[in-house]
Amino acid sequence: MNAIKGKIKILVIAFAGVLLMSSLQKVMAQLPVQTMLREKGLLRQKEKDSVDRFLRPDSYYLNKEEKLDRQRALYMQEIGKSWLKGTRSSLTALVQDSIKDAGELEVGFNGYKGGLHNPQAAFEQKNANLSTWGIRQLGRIKLAGYFSFDRVWEDSLSNNLSSHLDGRTPYYYFAGKAGKFQRQIYNMGFLLGYDVLKDRLYLGLGADYMHNSSTGSVDPRPEDNWMQAIFKPGLTYKKGNTLVGLSLIKGYGRDDISIKYKNKMFETGNANPDRDYYLNMGYGSIVKKNDLVYDQVEDHEGVSLDFARHWNRIKKSYILRGAFTCQKSYTDSRYQPDTLLIYDKLARWSEGTYNGSLQFKTSSNTRTSLWDFVFNRFKGHDSNTIFGGRNYFSTDNHLGVRFMQFRSAKIKDGYASIQDVKQNDLKTVQISKNTLSWEWGGHAYYNELNRQDILAAHSLDGENLEAGLSGAVYIPEKNFSLWKFSLNAGLWYPLTMRASVPGTQQNYFTTQIFYPIINYLSTPKINADFSLGYSSPKLIKGVYSGFELQAGYEKGLNVKEGLGTLELPAGIDLSQYNPSGKAHRLFISLAFKLYL
Repeated sequence: MNAIKGKIKILVIAFAGVLLMSSLQKVMAQLPVQTMLREKGLLRQKEKDSVDRFLRPDSYYLNKEEKLDRQRALYMQEIGKSWLKGTRSSLTALVQDSIKDAGELEVGFNGYKGGLHNPQAAFEQKNANLSTWGIRQLGRIKLAGYFSFDRVWEDSLSNNLSSHLDGRTPYYYFAGKAGKFQRQIYNMGFLLGYDVLKDRLYLGLGADYMHNSSTGSVDPRPEDNWMQAIFKPGLTYKKGNTLVGLSLIKGYGRDDISIKYKNKMFETGNANPDRDYYLNMGYGSIVKKNDLVYDQVEDHEGVSLDFARHWNRIKKSYILRGAFTCQKSYTDSRYQPDTLLIYDKLARWSEGTYNGSLQFKTSSNTRTSLWDFVFNRFKGHDSNTIFGGRNYFSTDNHLGVRFMQFRSAKIKDGYASIQDVKQNDLKTVQISKNTLSWEWGGHAYYNELNRQDILAAHSLDGENLEAGLSGAVYIPEKNFSLWKFSLNAGLWYPLTMRASVPGTQQNYFTTQIFYPIINYLSTPKINADFSLGYSSPKLIKGVYSGFELQAGYEKGLNVKEGLGTLELPAGIDLSQYNPSGKAHRLFISLAFKLYL
């Protein structure tokens, strides 16, 4: 098994190296472009007309001398970011999109700090990251790939000794003692499409690999190494302007877990109850200082169906694309009863995820609009050998919509090359010049969760609504430079909250996690963030690059009461359990980017 894991790591690291080398080659390839433009006297004319080409983020320019304009339009606008993310998500979207060469390399730092968090999250987190992604057309082959590395430092994290806790799956360790944690997270993957029958049939293969290594520096000290590999072979058929695709999903994962004490007094004594660790086998069914779970083995399988269609009308183009994914996953928590390499299964966690998305984009000379619709459903249950059957059930539902629109101010007429969707090539059309562009949008998301532990008699059921507005202003300058100012504001509001636990079943999980979760999910929250961005070929000579600074603030309001029935033991005051009301949290991030 270790040999297989080693081979997988070698393959994904090799792929990441190829992707990074490709990114660097793109950077170096751009250096002669400016020289060529200056020699041919084209740079001044490009500066004059660059504002025109910023009007349409879906105008993918094929000529090298137009690359700087395309980069500015593709990567700075929020519509462009969202659309390119969707392009890299499925084989059908990748081969349908006319973009042939794009990429980004980012180095950044971000973090947050504050008391407004759920009881299984850190008070403070810092994250240094390196990431890159790219899309490339090579004859009949179209390739998309990504790689990211995150180094995370967390402070004052309690009730969570796992590397990838999601709040809905069981069989993880936790302790009440707040401590410091370090995590190293690798994510990488690729999506490849091959045009088997010219503009008719495409074969594809996708793969995603993730590795998360987590350690703690306060007793009890966890060491958790989790990896997951997912493969997605697929087929896409094209007829006219319509594409339909089908992909299969098959994956494997493994999580190796160990917990140790450096101070033997904490391991054997009873004077520090917060140093004791517990195995949570549901949502309240816990076992104290139990080393049953030695590792967890995952198996994933599923199917994905996606489609895309584009069409033209007078002075307007439309693109509609969507995807639906159904995936079944099984996680076996195993233990080692003796020193031999023999494993017994403690429990199996079975879950089904159903994800649907739909994107609809309309484009004209001065306006681009994008609608994003999303639906997610998660449903899981366990099968425990100790309990002799199913004990814990978990369900999540998410439904949302997001709208964005990019517009430009008209000044006078000019000319620019734009993409002809019908003919799939470039043409020159008359459009309006502008000196100022802006973007605005809004979103609304509905969330529902349900947790039920039968033996522990713990149940939790809640609904909430998220809504927000966003706006951005883009100010172009000479030499293809661009300033971006954006402001976002939102509200998280609880709709219902129902919880139940009898006094006879109250335990350490109840006071450390269950009560604080009720309090946190009953607290309305408001948030706002501001960002400043700048991009230019002048920062690094000959390479289009930029930076983005973002700062945000989130504040909890008074806990909302009367949301539903709370059947709790007599005398319980939820405000005493890590209250979130009137707490706050600050966010900040800084990123430097190369647009390739």
